[in-house]
Amino acid sequence: MGLDNARFVPRQAKEDMPGVWSLCDISLIQLKDSPLFKSVIPSKIFESMGMGLPIILSLPKGEAARIVMQSGAGVVVPPERPDVLVETVVRLFENPDELAGLARASLAAAQGHSREKQAQSMLNFLQRIVTPK
Repeated sequence: MGLDNARFVPRQAKEDMPGVWSLCDISLIQLKDSPLFKSVIPSKIFESMGMGLPIILSLPKGEAARIVMQSGAGVVVPPERPDVLVETVVRLFENPDELAGLARASLAAAQGHSREKQAQSMLNFLQRIVTPK
């Protein structure tokens, strides 16, 4: 299409991803419209949060959508709806204050989703269910 403002790159090594993420203004995470993806939580959500990137999430509403909406880290659009995706991208481009707010919320949400935090939550839960009252 002759676009000069978008790049599609081949698969990148995990250790190179912080450098790749640092070049982005926004993170687009999309999955096919399938009931299977209601329970999937793409790790890219947490990578985006760690980099303070606003997220556009396009997948069936489920746990991943809940995390993004609850944290305010981004917006959720219906999967396989390119018209809504385009409207959302244009709206965010035209509203830098909204985009900046999503970026701040994304970075703030990262702390609640670190591996250490999640491991501690799991340990606390396990201790509660195995410790007699």
